[in-house]
Amino acid sequence: MMIMVSLLIASGCAPPHMNASRDLVSVTVLPAKSPVWTYTITTQNAENLLEVSFVSDSDLSDVDVISIPAEIELKSIHEGNTIKVALRGHRFNGRGFNQNQFRSMRLMLRSNDKNLQNGDIKVQVTDFRGNVTTVEKISGPV
Repeated sequence: MMIMVSLLIASGCAPPHMNASRDLVSVTVLPAKSPVWTYTITTQNAENLLEVSFVSDSDLSDVDVISIPAEIELKSIHEGNTIKVALRGHRFNGRGFNQNQFRSMRLMLRSNDKNLQNGDIKVQVTDFRGNVTTVEKISGPV
């Protein structure tokens, strides 16, 4: 009886298990028109996401990436036709870090360029184990 109780206590203290993605990331975009595109990125097995990349045929240097809600810290790197967005964490009024919200998140691409039009782009999502899921031909700026 003592052995079973100690096993239950020990297993209850174990760190949570996180699954690696195997193309289990879905990306939707609404509304799909210029000058604002809003993406919802979700995982099916509760993987923690680390990075999202938007790849277009056009130059995206003037496109801003905004998180919804705005408390999520983003670090965006523009490389011509690619925007890499590193997900940094969530600040609870400066009291800590919570990566759980990266299992589902919303990002908005916004541009002041009136010449950008709606077209097909590629979205690459990287999880905490380095697995990359690519969603091709989704609506975005071109």
